[in-house]
Amino acid sequence: MRILHSEASLAWGGQEIRIIREAEGMRARGHEVFIMAPPDSDIFKRAGERGFETKAVKFQRRNFFRIIPAIKNFIESMNIDVV
Repeated sequence: MRILHSEASLAWGGQEIRIIREAEGMRARGHEVFIMAPPDSDIFKRAGERGFETKAVKFQRRNFFRIIPAIKNFIESMNIDVV
């Protein structure tokens, strides 16, 4: 399966750690995992360091509806099965 995790937080804490651990577990089971996060976030950096394919997206309330097409295009182009 091809799995996409998304995270808008810039911080590093419980949720971000859980996402990375889940992603590592899914990868160990043979799945491809992608991480979508802000380019200046800790999870984006750490996911890349751990060998996950990453997609930089700035999740901001004021432009959220403008980034939906980019998210949709990424999901379709990468044949993502689960978000």
